[in-house]
Amino acid sequence: QADIQGADPVQYQGADYILKTEAGGLAKTIPLEKGYYLLQEVTAPTGYALPENPLTQVEVIANQINETPVEISNDPIVKVTFSKTGVVGNSDYTEPLAGATFEIYDQETGGTLLAAVTTKIVGDNQSSSDPVELAPGTYYYIETVPPEGYSLPSPNLRTEFTVPRGQGQLELPVEDHAYYGQIKVIKKDAADDGILLDGVE
Repeated sequence: QADIQGADPVQYQGADYILKTEAGGLAKTIPLEKGYYLLQEVTAPTGYALPENPLTQVEVIANQINETPVEISNDPIVKVTFSKTGVVGNSDYTEPLAGATFEIYDQETGGTLLAAVTTKIVGDNQSSSDPVELAPGTYYYIETVPPEGYSLPSPNLRTEFTVPRGQGQLELPVEDHAYYGQIKVIKKDAADDGILLDGVE
């Protein structure tokens, strides 16, 4: 492939030579001159991620057919969901929350918006979101809409999270704290609203 550091792409009929696996996950090359070659996987199969190291070195020996295939493994794409729990004040009371919206980015600042999901109540009164399919790696999320009765974190910054390899699913639990307001009651005399009454419970 093109752009491999320290190697020139093999040319075939005027174009870079590209292998594509067929049924059984097997691909065969055209006859190659002896020497060392680098294979670079540039497109992963559907449902899978590119290898952590996309380059594989192989040696071609003159007048020898190597019947042992070069094996390249791919990890599956990971389904990532968010859950939201509300914490009321300093109490031990918690509740699963719907209506929290999260945006997922590939960088801490700027970058590409990869997805936006909103939590909902599912199953046995559990908070969850629709899954987002992500390749293993590092990402960042930020809450953009809080659930009703709750406020956004302060400061509201992107939070880093890691999608590990070899794991089919990942749930990211996030807590929110309820905000409080105050009700001001003024008690007045019914006949004369200029008279303020105290001692009322």
